[in-house]
Amino acid sequence: MATKATIIGVHPIAADEPVHLIEMLIEGDVDTFDMGTVTQEAEGQPKMNWQVPYDERLLEHSNRKSRYVFFSTISTLRSHS
Repeated sequence: MATKATIIGVHPIAADEPVHLIEMLIEGDVDTFDMGTVTQEAEGQPKMNWQVPYDERLLEHSNRKSRYVFFSTISTLRSHS
């Protein structure tokens, strides 16, 4: 089964600068999923300057599903797995 990453929640956080708590569900071959493949595109910037999730936490894990949360300052998320 292919690995699929789905954003299942975007929760604004009260802070001095815009930030959101992002909830992501990984389904399929969860053991091979690399959180480093998730990027947040910065328009006009090369990929090496795109933001990656920070302070990510694994909330739930089974052999076919994992659920993570992490913080984001911009809303465009992409998984390049």
